[in-house]
Amino acid sequence: MSSRSMPIKSTLKYFNIILAFLIFANIFDMAGTIGIKYVSYIFVILYLILNFRSISLKKDILIIGLALFIFGPIFSLGWGIVNGGDIALGITQITAFFVMIIFFLFINSSEPMKTIRYIYFFLFCLSLVIIVLFFLVYIEPNTFYLLKLNILHKDRAGYFGFRTLGSTLLPNIYFPATLFLVPAFIYFYFIKNKLGMFICLGALICSFSKAAFIIIIMFLALIQFTRKLSFRSLIPLLLIIILIFGVNYFVPAWGNEIVNSLKGETQTSQVRIDHYKSFKDLLDEKPIYLIIGQGVGTSFYSSATGTFVSNIEIDHINTIRKFGIVWFLLFGLIVLNISIKLISSSNNELKGCGYALIFSFIVTGTNPVLLSPLSLMLIVASYKALEGNYVLRG
Repeated sequence: MSSRSMPIKSTLKYFNIILAFLIFANIFDMAGTIGIKYVSYIFVILYLILNFRSISLKKDILIIGLALFIFGPIFSLGWGIVNGGDIALGITQITAFFVMIIFFLFINSSEPMKTIRYIYFFLFCLSLVIIVLFFLVYIEPNTFYLLKLNILHKDRAGYFGFRTLGSTLLPNIYFPATLFLVPAFIYFYFIKNKLGMFICLGALICSFSKAAFIIIIMFLALIQFTRKLSFRSLIPLLLIIILIFGVNYFVPAWGNEIVNSLKGETQTSQVRIDHYKSFKDLLDEKPIYLIIGQGVGTSFYSSATGTFVSNIEIDHINTIRKFGIVWFLLFGLIVLNISIKLISSSNNELKGCGYALIFSFIVTGTNPVLLSPLSLMLIVASYKALEGNYVLRG
């Protein structure tokens, strides 16, 4: 073995360890409650500093990156300050773009499919954790307190407790990264990993995420119409029927909640509707906000809470309010472009990455996680996977 190959292998080993830790931290500590998420960023920055000579960027990527993900957020911060926004809050609302940039630089010279596979592997692990915790607490409720899960009740750490469905008290295990199990389900569906697919689906049901369940039904319905009629093409339809009847049989109260959500008759639906109406009132008062946004760090009065709020659960609207519809449309077009290119591939894994990305963009808009570091990392990893079209065939 040559003396030159040893440092390369050593560097690759450290890269893999840091990449795994980075993704694990951003999935399991998405809100930064424990702090390992921030530690992972330090390791990435140190790696980039030590390997700065290996960093290279295409000219078109550099222009898009500078315009959309550096100048755009900086302008939004400045505009937010002009509109009376909180500087500290504004900075926290654009730090995800900094993470996105260093993440892109970090994985730029890696194997095309490595990062996306790491992401979906750790989302599978998250699914297992959710299911195990759910049944552990269901079988022995006191375990909830013995395991000190109440530690996770800290700010933005998710929800870990109990909820009543009908006359039944059930555990409710909800991590901030739960919605990303939707793209994980879709990815596993395309690579024919039945275990991964059903574990992700089981975890979403254990989390009682109505939006995730509805969007999975939407995905299965869409796939039903993209294939030639055959017995195999009927599998998505059978899955839809099994899911709907299964939910109605085992947890009918949750099934009713899903139906009422679609009708806009649940409390959470009404809150979202009131947020949207208040957003429209804001635009009536300041039409310029539709074009360039109100700026990050700002807040607006919402009748849903009777107070001024800086974030709302309909994150597509949330993003438009902060950055403007011009920025949002450009951002959406980038995601759509990556998705279409992946979906048009002849390789099933790449197709899965494409469908997973577009449905991730949809589902993350139902909670304020569309511009979270994990969401942006998934977009970057999906873009990187495009290079796999040259090495994955069939």
